[in-house]
Amino acid sequence: MKSDRPKAPTKFYTIEQIADCVEASTRSVRRWIDEGLLIAHKINGLVRISEADFQAFFGRSQGQLSDVRRRQ
Repeated sequence: MKSDRPKAPTKFYTIEQIADCVEASTRSVRRWIDEGLLIAHKINGLVRISEADFQAFFGRSQGQLSDVRRRQ
């Protein structure tokens, strides 16, 4: 059955917000984007990460993120 309810708007985060959330540097977040590990979108020339893409990345990378934090 199809719902007539409108989809909730997609929430987007900045690189800085992602870095704060995972206690990593913005440089690390940019590297994850460059390596294709974290999907980012350009919206009006600004880099943004959708909530769904961040959750997918975080789910796959939870163990790796703890390693990154130890190295910083």
